[in-house]
Amino acid sequence: GVRFINPSSPFTAFCDQTDSGGWMRFLQYGSSPNYYFVSTSAVGNVSTLTVTTSSALAKLSDANINYLSAFGSRVYKFADPTSTGLNPYLVSSKPYSDNVVGQNLFGSSPSACEASSFAICVWRTSTLAAIDTYSDPAFAGNQGIGNDGNRVFSDYGNTLSCFGVSACTAGLCRCFNCGSSCNNHAPISPFQQWVRPYSPV
Repeated sequence: GVRFINPSSPFTAFCDQTDSGGWMRFLQYGSSPNYYFVSTSAVGNVSTLTVTTSSALAKLSDANINYLSAFGSRVYKFADPTSTGLNPYLVSSKPYSDNVVGQNLFGSSPSACEASSFAICVWRTSTLAAIDTYSDPAFAGNQGIGNDGNRVFSDYGNTLSCFGVSACTAGLCRCFNCGSSCNNHAPISPFQQWVRPYSPV
């Protein structure tokens, strides 16, 4: 549910106690459009109960997202609430920055996994600049079943852009895409992103 975070400078966020608990949702959008213009400031209301295809872009400010950095490394979850596939997870100690490729989470050998839940993650070192569950071997092979058939990636071509969206050619926006092959990369809609302090379970 909706909770107040950070007693010294309170803000509200939607929190989830499933999937090992402690998750704070900080970004969400639906299909109109299914990409978003990057912003380090807060946008919209990210404290809504559900995220649907009609949900407008909403995100916490980068400063509020980074509030959790006081607790050390964070785990980021990239989720399609309508999918039954595996979720990509990423552990990073770097400060979140929405206007940097890969949200500034890469570059310091972050750990990654792709699994049906955080508790069963098998962590491997990621070597890419942005999330790509197909090209990055850190996401492959978890649970002994390999990739679940979907490629989830962001910042296409390692730039702030969205695959197949001309509005992003100026490098001002981002989307998260998913596809079962290199010719099927539809933007994930609806999309949401979560963060929690990293503590192995």
